[in-house]
Amino acid sequence: MRRLPFLLFLLFLFPAPSHAAQFGLIGSQGVWLSDAQPFAGDTVKVYTVVINNAYESLFATVRFFNNGNAIGETRVSNLSKEEARQVWIAYQMPAGLQELSVALDDIEATAADGSTAAIPPEAAIPKEMKLSLDIDRDTDGDGIGDRTDADDDNDGLTDEEELNLKTDPLKSDTDGDGLSDTMERDKGFNPLSKDTDGDGANDKQDAFPTNSEEWADQDGDGIGDNSDDTDGDGVSDADEMAQKTDPLRADTDGDGLSDGEEKKLGTNPLLKDTDEDGVNDNDDAFPADPNEFEDTDGDGMGDNADADDDNDGLPDAEEKVLGTKIKVPDSDGDGLTDGEEVERGMSPLAKDTDGDAKPDGEDSEPLQFNRGVSRTPFVVGALLSFFLCIIFYGVYLDKRSSFP
Repeated sequence: MRRLPFLLFLLFLFPAPSHAAQFGLIGSQGVWLSDAQPFAGDTVKVYTVVINNAYESLFATVRFFNNGNAIGETRVSNLSKEEARQVWIAYQMPAGLQELSVALDDIEATAADGSTAAIPPEAAIPKEMKLSLDIDRDTDGDGIGDRTDADDDNDGLTDEEELNLKTDPLKSDTDGDGLSDTMERDKGFNPLSKDTDGDGANDKQDAFPTNSEEWADQDGDGIGDNSDDTDGDGVSDADEMAQKTDPLRADTDGDGLSDGEEKKLGTNPLLKDTDEDGVNDNDDAFPADPNEFEDTDGDGMGDNADADDDNDGLPDAEEKVLGTKIKVPDSDGDGLTDGEEVERGMSPLAKDTDGDAKPDGEDSEPLQFNRGVSRTPFVVGALLSFFLCIIFYGVYLDKRSSFP
């Protein structure tokens, strides 16, 4: 930055006890800045110089003003005769027209004989020095003032384009969603709205800023979680997150049923045993009923409530008395249910009630021993015996006739 060599020479001549002396403020360019071309918001040093050409020592307060308002002060103490001293204050420059000025106050002088005198500020000629400036802004900090910068906020859109879009040319992200106005325009988002699609997710956090039905894509496959079912369990990722199941694991609770199956059954996909009856949901015929877990005969009635668990025609209570199996319809495995055998007078505990080596289920007369056994072998044996008797009798007659 260029510097303006503005110097203020303040010459004070204070009246001595024995005679009148001239005093005043001398200099045509007596105020300058540490940065010759500051921008609004820059903190600079405002300088001036105080000179004592009259008395043995000088004390004074140097006051600084901008547009008539005090902006700071500093004290000059024991300034010797013929001595010049540079003083300054730090000041943050505002934008627009500025008029900096400097004046002396609380002036005291010491003469050679040691006497002191107070000098009124009005006695200085001139009483103050001024510096006029027009301060520009540099919104984007690129060293170019906004008045000459085509893109004040450096967001990639010219100020003229921003006026057409109704965005703020002094804010790179007009809507404050974390995306620059240029990026939003290029991607088809609304640079005037944090949430372009109105789905409740800010554009920067929204994986689908222009789709009001989608805003997240946990697996990064390009399909929104509301539509996506990453683990293929029949429950969308969005619903899984809502119900706190794992969208990357088909069976969150590890009970053998997928989260989707549990949803259909009405069971809790976060608990292996929804009804807490000690049986995992996958093995429980009634996973939501703590009083039932098994249905042996598949009739839709739990065994605890069913009077005939195996549906063999014999009530469980009677089976207990008979000693048959409550949950097996054919206790002896002969092909007939326990109920049929009891009804027909057979033993439900014996595979072959009459002991004829034929299972009751295959025996036409299961209560009569050998009845129904094939008679062919007996018939054949009898015929063979008959023919053998005839043959032997013929031989006998033949031999008898041969003897006198």
